[in-house]
Amino acid sequence: MCQNCFFVSNKLVTVEEFQKQLKSYLSSRLGDAVDVDMADLRKVYAYNWMAISFTNRCNLSCVYCVQSTMKDKNPYFKAEISYEYADDILDMMAGKGISRISTCVEGEATIYKKWQEVFSRFHEKYPHIEMFMTTNLNREYSEKDIELLSEYTSLDVSIDSLKPELYSKMRRNGRLDLLLKNLDKIDEQRRRSGKIGSNIMLHMVVSDMTWREIEEVADFA
Repeated sequence: MCQNCFFVSNKLVTVEEFQKQLKSYLSSRLGDAVDVDMADLRKVYAYNWMAISFTNRCNLSCVYCVQSTMKDKNPYFKAEISYEYADDILDMMAGKGISRISTCVEGEATIYKKWQEVFSRFHEKYPHIEMFMTTNLNREYSEKDIELLSEYTSLDVSIDSLKPELYSKMRRNGRLDLLLKNLDKIDEQRRRSGKIGSNIMLHMVVSDMTWREIEEVADFA
């Protein structure tokens, strides 16, 4: 499954080259604290930014997404981490000294059943850790959800087009009006709380159907 992924480089990296790259990274992060040539690299870490997907389930079915187009071939389609382990996993990550955590793509983070509860608790325990999320913002959110979204350091919002018909065609089941309403709610919440709040990024998948939309989306941003 991974060998056929479009994220994988065409050129395979040897074990020796990987060790060399890993040692170089660890040396740059740890300085003289660890002799990376002598250390057991399985037990040495220098984490800064960690990413996790608690679910790869999604409320949309975008035409270009591997989760939508390869669902018959993907043995991990609609897989997610059991809620009973969620706090322990996040505590473990925080204990490694990370400064930021991302909930990443190939799934919609906010449809994880206990997303708001889990990450509100995490943010309260570790307010110094920056939170990042890629999201389609295509759900009806509660007031508590909006409050938490406004607390995120950065939200990377998938949009593709500001034309409702094209948006729904690219992001099957998606509603542009719902996304824009949620953006306004998040902005209103952070202004009301007097906080700088989220850095909101908009991202597009550029294709033959969407490249003409780039200027309009950029102007909107």
